[in-house]
Amino acid sequence: MSNQKRKAISLVSGVVARSRAGRKHSAADEAERAFLFRSQLSAAMMDARVRVSQQAIPKFFGEVARLTAFENLRFSKSPVGYSYLRLLMTTEPRTLKFELSWLAERIRNAVAELNDFIALKGQFEQSVLKGKMAQALSELNSIEERHGASLWSISLRVAILQDEGGDEAQKDFTATLRKTYPKAILPFYLRHLSERAERSVPIGWYLENVKRRIDRFKDDDLKTYLLFKVLEEWPRDQKKVAAILRIEQNHHLIDIYETLVSLIQHLAASSEDASLRKHLTQIVERISGIEDFRIEKIRIRLGMQTSAKCFLIDDCIATDRLISGDIVGAYRALRHEESAARLSGFTILLQGLALSVVKEGSAVLDRRPGHLYGRASHAMGRASIDGRNDDDGLADTARKIGHVYSGLSSCASIRYFQLAIAANSAEKQFEYMSLASANCEHLSFIDFSIRFPSDVATDLIGKLKGLVSRDVALCFQHEDHLVSTSVDEAVAAYALCTAAHNAGRFDDVERNIGSALTSKSTILSSAASTIALSAFGANGNFKSSAELVSAEVAIKARAPESLPIVQVFSNAAWRDIAPFSEDVAMSNALAALADIDSTDTTRTNRIFALQKVLRGMGVELPSDLKEVAKGSRQQEFVYFLLRACSMDVLDMLTSLESSMAVLEQRREIYSVLLDLDPANSDEYRYQILSISKEIRISQGLKTIDATRIHVDAPAIRSMLRRDLAESFARYLQLTKDGDANPESFDAILRDIAKPEQLAKHLLFPKETEADDLLFTMIGQARDRFLFNVPHGLDSYLSKRVRHGSIVGHLRAPAEAEGMITQQDRDGRYKENTRWAHAISLAKSPAEMQRAFLSFARSLDQHLLRLKDVLLHVKCEEKPLGLLDVRLQPIQYRLIRSVALQDRTLDTFLETMMGMLRAILNSALVGANTYIVQETSGHVDTLFQQLRTTVQQQLPPCAERYDMNAAINRASTNVQAAVTSAASWFAPTTVDDVKFTMDDAFDIALISVRTINPDFEPDISFEDESGLQFTVNELPFMQDVLFEAIGNVAKHAHLKAPSVEIHSRYSIEHSLLTIEVLNDISPEVNLEQKIARLAELKPILRDADYLQKARTEGDSGIPKLASTVFQSEHGELEFDVTPEGRFSLTFSLSVNSAK
Repeated sequence: MSNQKRKAISLVSGVVARSRAGRKHSAADEAERAFLFRSQLSAAMMDARVRVSQQAIPKFFGEVARLTAFENLRFSKSPVGYSYLRLLMTTEPRTLKFELSWLAERIRNAVAELNDFIALKGQFEQSVLKGKMAQALSELNSIEERHGASLWSISLRVAILQDEGGDEAQKDFTATLRKTYPKAILPFYLRHLSERAERSVPIGWYLENVKRRIDRFKDDDLKTYLLFKVLEEWPRDQKKVAAILRIEQNHHLIDIYETLVSLIQHLAASSEDASLRKHLTQIVERISGIEDFRIEKIRIRLGMQTSAKCFLIDDCIATDRLISGDIVGAYRALRHEESAARLSGFTILLQGLALSVVKEGSAVLDRRPGHLYGRASHAMGRASIDGRNDDDGLADTARKIGHVYSGLSSCASIRYFQLAIAANSAEKQFEYMSLASANCEHLSFIDFSIRFPSDVATDLIGKLKGLVSRDVALCFQHEDHLVSTSVDEAVAAYALCTAAHNAGRFDDVERNIGSALTSKSTILSSAASTIALSAFGANGNFKSSAELVSAEVAIKARAPESLPIVQVFSNAAWRDIAPFSEDVAMSNALAALADIDSTDTTRTNRIFALQKVLRGMGVELPSDLKEVAKGSRQQEFVYFLLRACSMDVLDMLTSLESSMAVLEQRREIYSVLLDLDPANSDEYRYQILSISKEIRISQGLKTIDATRIHVDAPAIRSMLRRDLAESFARYLQLTKDGDANPESFDAILRDIAKPEQLAKHLLFPKETEADDLLFTMIGQARDRFLFNVPHGLDSYLSKRVRHGSIVGHLRAPAEAEGMITQQDRDGRYKENTRWAHAISLAKSPAEMQRAFLSFARSLDQHLLRLKDVLLHVKCEEKPLGLLDVRLQPIQYRLIRSVALQDRTLDTFLETMMGMLRAILNSALVGANTYIVQETSGHVDTLFQQLRTTVQQQLPPCAERYDMNAAINRASTNVQAAVTSAASWFAPTTVDDVKFTMDDAFDIALISVRTINPDFEPDISFEDESGLQFTVNELPFMQDVLFEAIGNVAKHAHLKAPSVEIHSRYSIEHSLLTIEVLNDISPEVNLEQKIARLAELKPILRDADYLQKARTEGDSGIPKLASTVFQSEHGELEFDVTPEGRFSLTFSLSVNSAK
């Protein structure tokens, strides 16, 4: 015996010696001694595995069995309990092949124990599937009493407790267990088992959420293991796989066995490594004493001979009927066998396939089985039918069963089968189908969907009891098999095309797949579409690819990520797809691609394709396709308008000249969709209202930006009228007897145009006392205009530009992408943690950090210079201010000319204010130019320097790609912010924009007509209120007008009713009243309408009713009431007049803003 082996065995012999030390103890002491023996032996085996060579493993385990035989027998009567769930040791890694060999030998030495567990597990699984949960719990208790608690048994106990007792029952159990055993993996695992099982937790959300949480773990090996246990997904990296096996050895033998079986299944289905597959064959041979159908099916997939003693042979009664097209007969046979037969994943799948063919509305689909088997098969079949409107969450139900009960082989098969149907490549579909059938206890035609060595396949196909099933199995194995007419055409096509695809005969797939694509079974047609699209892509058949994708996503509501769209289109150049882009199918396919893989190339191809569709249809805009879309391909046109004509693509159409035009076109598209797709009208109405609101907000923001450079002219004028009254009177007195022929305004302007006359205007000599006084008054006016607080220019610059706006506006995009960090109080920048991992991969991490620091410092210095030095009125304190508002002699002469000719203070003030504004506009152009040129150029230089550093410092890797993408996004967004900030300094009108009642009415009418395109009312609107609304006040007013006019559109039942709207305002009561009077269709039953209105009136003050109207999107009177009654003095009256017209009057408190 080598020294290495002696050292490893000494660890085990030490445990044995400690268990025998001392005298005989009491029963309680014996139980403690049993626990110590088990836990210490597990720890010793973990240590020993790093001291034994792979060749010495069998002999080592033989020695372990000899040393521990007495103790195993001695402690066999002591309950195992949770002994194997309280340990978490870390030890050195070994290769995957070593771990496989080690575990295989460990299992080989525990065959009797595991075979007992497998038999008990089989009985327990049948009880669970048939809904006998009390019996199942009893059987689970028996498993734990005989073998101890395992992660496997605990996960299934949580699932059963959830089904039987709800959230409370399973949460009580998991909370107690976590408190009792607070260490190792168990408490973490319990928390996630409990959350996953909760009835209200969607499985998709759970899987995404738990992945994000586990990804934060620092220990990579532990992270890998936990992701596997919770998500039940094997990594591809062999080191990570070995880490999972290593950590699992801390736990119960049952957990080790289940994990090993799962891994070998995955490797047998996916690995093409010849050396590894040979090793797997040796491993499976070493554990051949295990009586588990899963091991036998692994033997099949590895090309090994099998006796088929452990699995059931499908009797093919229901199967042959199903694949012959006798759906009703198959379903009846399955229901007849439901209680008596031994159920498995195959029987669940078979019933799900039958249900997937049953037409919507059938009484069969109304059945709500209580047992797990029925729930699973029902959910699978119904989910395939209701893929577009899965109101019952059936797809989620089937998927959740597959995860929550994943410890049962049949439920694992459900999970893999769903993954196969949603696989985005033919190869993945075949892999998952292999795993699904590997977990089915029955041997059936589905097992042969993966090609086997011919001798193994021939022998096993001969065991199938049905001729039709054998025929289909042969189709899967031989693409040129002559199938009998007994097999359903779609089934035969799918089987033959699967074989052809595996053989690389893609032309055969294209030629024969058609009937499978149109199968009545949505499950079969979905699987066939993946194979077909894969073959189209392999052949470069872009036309058929686009047509198939368009049909799948638009008609069948297939998720784009469940199709091999990227495989087909991601590398396609425009010249390859251009010949087929005049049809909407290509635009739909590219839109589906963009949902998965949105690149610049994809976006460019989408734009070109959309333009080609519009040209081919002879229209300018997508919204012009309304009539064309009403045809046999209406669903595809709906998808085209909804998804292919997205905002980012519309934005590139030359026919849409502004972002506002893009928004309006998108709103028009939703208006068209209201007519084409009424089933989703609520969503389209919501989008129309959202866009209308966005347009209003855009107008408001534009107004705000336009008034950042602002002077409160009325306030300044009022102050100057007071301040200059006496001075101006004195000026008039001084000039009363002055120059009888003052320079005229027009003469000065004419002279400016003559170079020979210009010189005399270059200076403004203070020729008289009057001129000196005029000069002083102009100076006073200028100072007020520029520096008055709070009404002058610099005051508004401070509030609206300098105080956080300009710096934050330009800095935010860079900060959002992690290009720049905040400063501490001492002026130092915080470390860039956003890109810490990428920086750590650099040739010189310190150099990378310095590059980010330099970028931040340079950008901030430029922005602070803008804020503190440049964006000021030029004066003695701010000599570098960009806003140089100084009057030149020519302006003085013009003002003097006006003052002498029109001798009123108001005209003098208007002239001065206009002149100052004109000079300011010239100064604004300079500030705008500086930002556009200098700031934009500086930003571009900084980002280019950062890009260069990244290219030099980071090797080609995902992190460099991500960082470059972030830099490009930040650069684009900062430059957009620079352009936006520059626009603040574009010359604008001085007054704030207000919205009148007429404006509010027009916006409301447009919104109503967008939702109701056929509504063309003859409206007379009379406003006596004179109210004006700010941007903040407008939405509320527009809302009430929208509901009032919308009520007419919805309930008048006329396309062009006569409508009279009148608004008035009471200053005394601050109350706005709006009256609406409209025609009603003669076809409306007025008596019923009056009765309905009478019922409605008493409940409009009911808070609960109004809350419902407000939150559930009600319309008409209830929605209007919910808005009006939010007002302190809100009132609402309505009735049908004696003339048969509808009258509506409502009042609400509004502060006057005349």
